[in-house]
Amino acid sequence: MSISPPGPIERIGLPDAVSRVLAELKKGPGLSISTISRRTGIDRRTVDKAISLIMELQETLRSAEITKVKMGRRYVIGLKETSARAREVLSSAGKKLKRG
Repeated sequence: MSISPPGPIERIGLPDAVSRVLAELKKGPGLSISTISRRTGIDRRTVDKAISLIMELQETLRSAEITKVKMGRRYVIGLKETSARAREVLSSAGKKLKRG
């Protein structure tokens, strides 16, 4: 695995940073913040913020479900807490997947 020399660090918004970080994480095993920064060309601090946001969203979606219901010409978006049993199932499934 060769790591290219550091190029210019690009200033981008957090939504774009999240997309790029997720794309890089999908490519392979765990990576350091510095490695993700080099590969994406995003500042390390922005990579860290993107990862923190991803983890926060992940935790929220583990315990709640986003709903989208059309009412007339509008959509009503809600966040519904999942039941304790559903959280247990999701948690145990995640643990089983990690053990492989």
